[in-house]
Amino acid sequence: MNDRDETAGGYECVEPEVGSEFWQYDMPGVDPVLRERLKLHLAVCDACRLRRATERNVAAGLRAGRLRIEGDPAGRERAGFVRATPGRLLGATGFLATAAAFLLLYLLSPSPPGLEGRSRSPLFRPAFERPVEQEVLRGGSVRLSWYPVEQATRYRVTVHEIGGPYEWSGETGHTELRTPAENPLPAGKSFRAVLETIPSDLARPGGASVSFRTGTRRAVFLYRVSVSPAPVRLLGAVGLLLVLLSIVKTVPFSGGLTGSGKV
Repeated sequence: MNDRDETAGGYECVEPEVGSEFWQYDMPGVDPVLRERLKLHLAVCDACRLRRATERNVAAGLRAGRLRIEGDPAGRERAGFVRATPGRLLGATGFLATAAAFLLLYLLSPSPPGLEGRSRSPLFRPAFERPVEQEVLRGGSVRLSWYPVEQATRYRVTVHEIGGPYEWSGETGHTELRTPAENPLPAGKSFRAVLETIPSDLARPGGASVSFRTGTRRAVFLYRVSVSPAPVRLLGAVGLLLVLLSIVKTVPFSGGLTGSGKV
């Protein structure tokens, strides 16, 4: 090394051709003759002694966790990456709890208290199974289902907008029917669905009916939250709380190589 080397503190190697081989000094299996030559060189060369001391201190700092290198996973773990583990566990648990609550909101059939009425009770069959009374659904094509009526061969369903022009009617031999996509239900409106049996004498005059509304995704979500069981709401609240706590618990990493001193 004929030029000054910053890592050697400004000293010059007295034997550059020997100093360039110094990386082999601590390697296992190094030639004994070369090792002896390097050892003698170390005794007289201040630059190589300083370089060796610097390299050994850096290695010791990494092993002890006093130093860490950005982008080095092992260095992150040595430098305290484990400290973020509680926050990561809280975040993962909170995310799973929130996701489970969100899933249950849409899987469980809504049954708002005090509104079961004839659309839910088997005492008033024929009766709608879905939607329930005053349920909020997305506009467009809506699925309607009902309890089967003994001896009924077909069913007729009529949907009309309350105070509006929309009206649709359809027949099926099954216990569910979807309104056609080419004649979508407008959003933000109130509707009434009427179910009649064929033959008609199997049900009381007028059949069964249920009222429902259409709305945005946000309106549907808020409705689902309002009518969901208390345990589901509690699960979602706990999940959100854990996610917020995980943000507080997570330890951010600073960039670069840090420790008791900057190298």
